[in-house]
Amino acid sequence: MPVATKPLTVRLAVLALTFGLAGCAGANAGDAPSAPTGSPDPAAPRVVARDIAFQPGTVTVRAGAATDLVFDNEDTAPHDIAVLASDGSVLFRGDVFSGAAQRVYRLPVLKAGTYRLVCDVHPNMVGTLVAR
Repeated sequence: MPVATKPLTVRLAVLALTFGLAGCAGANAGDAPSAPTGSPDPAAPRVVARDIAFQPGTVTVRAGAATDLVFDNEDTAPHDIAVLASDGSVLFRGDVFSGAAQRVYRLPVLKAGTYRLVCDVHPNMVGTLVAR
């Protein structure tokens, strides 16, 4: 390797390592989007983003257990889905993406109760998640 390219190679390697390590840093539930998981549980609830609305408006999950949620964006507009507690705190936030595309998320363990679903891109796009 020519001597003149070594500094550039070293700088690129340091830059790649820096960004790689930054991606490994932990985040609180409301701080960053949650990464999609692989294949969903066949019984996982499905929420569709269509015509700037969540369909169905209410979904039910099992309380006390981590649950998959299938989020299907059928709009061309970008959407995400977040689960909010009654006090407005974010318990889960998926990534923003345009459709037509689908993401499968693993929701955190939720206590029995009613939670709000919201799209951060379209705040009037809301729904309800019931954990029983």
